Amino acid sequence: MIDSGVPEQRLSVVGLASNQPLVPNDSPENRARNRRVTITIVAPKVDLTGAAEYSASGVAAGETVSGAAKP
Repeated sequence: MIDSGVPEQRLSVVGLASNQPLVPNDSPENRARNRRVTITIVAPKVDLTGAAEYSASGVAAGETVSGAAKP
């Protein structure tokens, strides 16, 4: 994404592993569903001077896209 021009300040990586599964990890199918990547697009906060500030906690200001990772 950085190579495509997205500023590094707008990106955040969090590894949740088995801490937040979508479904119980009790079958191969469910484990496949829990292997996923979530991308959150965060809108910059712009102050009156025009300076942009980025915050991953501003999920409400952005859009979240989720998808299952391929095994």
